[in-house]
Amino acid sequence: MTAIERDNNTLSVLQKNYARERLDKQRVGELIDLVGTIGLRE
Repeated sequence: MTAIERDNNTLSVLQKNYARERLDKQRVGELIDLVGTIGLRE
């Protein structure tokens, strides 16, 4: 995350609590599924 923020100044507001045990695992999984649907250019 640090490298992503360093290379993309506009993302410096990203949450820093992504490794907490209290995160809702189902919601994290849903987020991963959603990101996985984003089409990337070849």
